[in-house]
Amino acid sequence: MQPDPDAGGYDAAEPAPRRKRDAGPVPPAALDYERAVVAACLDSEDACAVARRYMDAQDCYDDRHAWALRAAWAIVDATGRADLLAAMEWLREQDKDALCPVSYVADIAQGAGLSSMTGTYARKIRQCRIAREMLVATHALQVEGYAPRCNLDAVSDLWDRLHRRVESLRIAKRTDQDGPTLGAELSDLADALTRGEPDGPVLRTEFAQLDRLLGGGCKGGQLVVVAGRPGEGKTTVALNFAANWCRVGKRVLFVSLEMQRRELYLRLASSVAGMDIARPGNLWDVGKRTNALATVSDWRIRINDSDSQGMDRIWQWVNDAYEAERCDAVVIDNIQEVRHPPRERLHEAIGDCARRCKQLAKRLDVPVVLLAQASRDIETRGLDADYRMSDVADSKGIEAAADVVLFCWRPNDGDSRFDQHPGYRELQVVKNRSGQTGVVPCAFDGAAATWAEAERRVRRSAASQASGLVGLRGGRSPRNPRSPQDSED
Repeated sequence: MQPDPDAGGYDAAEPAPRRKRDAGPVPPAALDYERAVVAACLDSEDACAVARRYMDAQDCYDDRHAWALRAAWAIVDATGRADLLAAMEWLREQDKDALCPVSYVADIAQGAGLSSMTGTYARKIRQCRIAREMLVATHALQVEGYAPRCNLDAVSDLWDRLHRRVESLRIAKRTDQDGPTLGAELSDLADALTRGEPDGPVLRTEFAQLDRLLGGGCKGGQLVVVAGRPGEGKTTVALNFAANWCRVGKRVLFVSLEMQRRELYLRLASSVAGMDIARPGNLWDVGKRTNALATVSDWRIRINDSDSQGMDRIWQWVNDAYEAERCDAVVIDNIQEVRHPPRERLHEAIGDCARRCKQLAKRLDVPVVLLAQASRDIETRGLDADYRMSDVADSKGIEAAADVVLFCWRPNDGDSRFDQHPGYRELQVVKNRSGQTGVVPCAFDGAAATWAEAERRVRRSAASQASGLVGLRGGRSPRNPRSPQDSED
């Protein structure tokens, strides 16, 4: 192993559980740095914040160090303080004692972890991981290139992958405490503009008018809050988003704190079949039911329906599932059902959950769709009232963290003006950091568990009858009180 010129050097002399359990030369691995970062994180919450800025736990070459870091960070997230004993107990609760013995963690904690050097060590650990990935990509390129029947397209793809790894290593080496250099960021932006993705990959919701408001769809790193009163269809909207993403091959993680996995699968299949598949029917319905269930079984959606979960368990489950296979979106239903410590006030706990959901979206670079309850304040403002951001229950922390806030609206019971449109609904976008606000008229089918854009718009008052619903065109109207220039930054 070529020694590292910096103090500490690479150290692969000590046997360690390796991610790639194969014989051969030892790849780049800075085990001294890993031990130092673990020791600092077990001792100081400030060191945890610095380490998480520059590296992930999976960057560690030694699996014991990776799990020790996860334990230290989980305790800091839960209590706000670093605690060695609590981290060791967390490993036992997660049944990871075999992968990371608590005795080994205790020995590491006795070492000198210099918090002032945590950032430097963490960057070096990230560089080693990128170098290992680069070596793997190089090997794959050689294998394909020297194959008897070489696939030129495969060689080209492997070369592009290797080029990205080399570029990542170059940027990682030049990264200082202020993050990537301006030149590297502008280069990445230029590549994204060339691909037609100035804001990165976008997941279309397949609601054409909603996608137009959101600038193409849900973007990586965004926290999208879907709010509404009970029974207004929040979960159905989220399931429709997930179904539309799964249809194009995306992978979705769905955390349900209200419904069981079986019920969610039935709803997804009902949306495919266009009918309630749980209802007994004729032989034709049986065929549609079978085809719908077969379609859903091929989708890449993973559902966690464990009840009474706190944000720590949700965070850990999502991260573990992401490490097993990268996902494209996360849905959490809903924030008011997340368990929180009894000593915390409700609004403070919900605000903390919202902030951590935003951190999760940025960490994984995927949209996180968070469902939330709406308050009853709209009922005091008349039949023709619109939702406001403050209508999210316990909304102070949610308002600050969310990039997009949209409400599911349905007519009040007994409103005679909607007798001819009993399934009429609206998606009201009241906050959008990167686009416009407005209203998307929809039709709701409870039996088929679907929302769909309405073919024609329903006038909700004499004023709107006179002016028309021009909210989706960006102009001012009773249905769109803010123009694009009024949108939040």
